[in-house]
This record gives sequence, C-alpha cells and structure tokens, in this order.
Amino acid sequence: MGEYEQGVFAAMKAVEIRVRRLAELAEDVIGVDLMNRAFGPTGPLADASAPKGERDGTRALFVGAYAVLRN
Repeated sequence: MGEYEQGVFAAMKAVEIRVRRLAELAEDVIGVDLMNRAFGPTGPLADASAPKGERDGTRALFVGAYAVLRN
C-alpha cells in the first residue's frame, strides 16, 4: 500500500498502548516518559534478573524507538 510512515506510526502507537497497560501507568504518562518509567531501574517492566547493562539497553531501545519512530 506504500503507507510506510502511517504503518510505523500505528505500530508505535500500539507499542505505547501495550506498554502502558502492562506497566499499569496512567493515561497521561506518554512518550519517552512512559518508556523511561516502564523500563527504568524500578519500572514494572524492567527484568530484575537481567544484568544492569541489559536492563539499561532494553530501556534505551524502547526510549530510542519511541523518540525516533513515533514522532
């Protein structure tokens, strides 16, 4: 269909909704702040059993993807 921009936007919106639900964060927590809270050191989606570097990497992946692709 060639609607690549719209497809990426819709996919990132779906990620935002899913992360918010899984992390049980309020509707007013959005964007990069949402990803930082969800995957941050004490975030509900941070894997406490993973090494710190992996936890930081996961947070950075979600923050970066959201910052670049959603906007």
